[in-house]
Amino acid sequence: MVSPSPAPQGNVPIVECVREGFGFLARDWRMIVPVALIGAAGLAPLQVWAESATAAGDGGGRLLATGLSVLVQIPLLAAFYRRTLSRGADPLSLRIGADEFNLAGTTAALGFFFFIVVIVGVIFISTALAALASGSTADLQGLQGLPTAEAARRFGEALGAEGQAVLVVSMLALAGVLLWLSARLALAYPATVASQRVMAFSTWGWTKGNVGAVMAALLLTVAIGVGLSVLVMMAPGALLAATFGNAALTTPATPANWIASYLGAAAGLVFFHAPYTATTAYLHRGLRPQ
Repeated sequence: MVSPSPAPQGNVPIVECVREGFGFLARDWRMIVPVALIGAAGLAPLQVWAESATAAGDGGGRLLATGLSVLVQIPLLAAFYRRTLSRGADPLSLRIGADEFNLAGTTAALGFFFFIVVIVGVIFISTALAALASGSTADLQGLQGLPTAEAARRFGEALGAEGQAVLVVSMLALAGVLLWLSARLALAYPATVASQRVMAFSTWGWTKGNVGAVMAALLLTVAIGVGLSVLVMMAPGALLAATFGNAALTTPATPANWIASYLGAAAGLVFFHAPYTATTAYLHRGLRPQ
């Protein structure tokens, strides 16, 4: 097996980082695929549950299914990180141990932090939009009993062109803040596994001066990974649609939906999660303090 190249210290060559991420997939796909197939067996039922809860309007069920899916992914991420951080020396194996518990702690800390940021952003945007819509003749109280799509349409009419522009700019600004924070904290997961302790915010300063390049490397990795996942799923999706019908694919808990959920989860783990962990591990080797 060809060993991954050593990361250059103190800078972020974007293309090289992305190449290293997908180089991990090219080198170790024989081990990555079986682990992904096992992981997909745990993720697919949760995906079906989340879709069923959404269709039934059960927000609590969807939230619980989403939270459990995050927990299911932790052993998979830990296995990928151990393999790529050791540059192929450690086996790519699933287990429940210190790494997994530490990653769970990091996930909880970062998840709570991002939740607070989103809540603050949504409150700020909602307050601004409510102020803009208050001058409209529309009955905003009456929107509460309407279906979501109809309520959104009427609220958009109440906002007018100026309010809609404010909404778009505000949402883009919030997304930009979240992306920036994600880049600043991107090394938390590999650092947690490498140091064998929770490193949720300890890596904040490691990306100083390289946030833009880190963000570009991660976005490029995500874009390529998602694109590959979509391409790989095109043939199975077409076959399932021809066999069961298009409606069966999007109807929760049908046989076609179960199969599509499993294959989609496996494709995501192979083409998105594995390269992403390798990219962030490579960044960790290059940006961590020496």
